[in-house]
Amino acid sequence: MRNSNEVVLDLEEVQSVDSAGLGELVVAHISAAEQGKTVKVVGANRSVCELLELTNLLSVFALYPSLADAMDAGEGWTPMA
Repeated sequence: MRNSNEVVLDLEEVQSVDSAGLGELVVAHISAAEQGKTVKVVGANRSVCELLELTNLLSVFALYPSLADAMDAGEGWTPMA
């Protein structure tokens, strides 16, 4: 999470998220927040979005339909290799 103000998680290929996956998303958020960064989630399908809503994590993550939308939405984003 270096050289950027934002972390982008591309979930386009993710079919579903279980409790372990939710835990990892929260860990990513906490780690980013400790470094003064925000986490953007892109490409989440309906099932994943509903789960984020049910677990009240929509208030934690910014959701975007595509990587391009996430990049356009804020400055300071640098692709991670």
